[in-house]
Amino acid sequence: MIIDKSKIHFETDRLIIRLFKPSDAKEIVKNYKDKVYSKNIPNLPHPYTLKHAKDFIKKSKNKINKNKDLGIEFAIFLKEEKRVVGGISLNHIDFKNKKCESGSCLTKKYWGKKYIYEAKL
Repeated sequence: MIIDKSKIHFETDRLIIRLFKPSDAKEIVKNYKDKVYSKNIPNLPHPYTLKHAKDFIKKSKNKINKNKDLGIEFAIFLKEEKRVVGGISLNHIDFKNKKCESGSCLTKKYWGKKYIYEAKL
């Protein structure tokens, strides 16, 4: 299955769910500066650098149309503040059996505001 990257865009009242863009790299670094993320996200380095963020964005774009281990990483963009505040992912997508795994991460400042719940609806 080929996924058209230009059509991956969802909106809620507060959020835009879209693919990560190269211009998001600085926000991603800001979001991951707290060590709590490297403790809870496997293979996330600390300190998290701009190079790490750029590599992540590049890898996430390459995962979209793989035949094996298909996955999609979405940015959670907060409309009110006009910034990326986290991400959600669909991993190991299996269209044949209609299943996948999901993951999520949100900047600590935004915990408890139900953004992850809203993003995954």
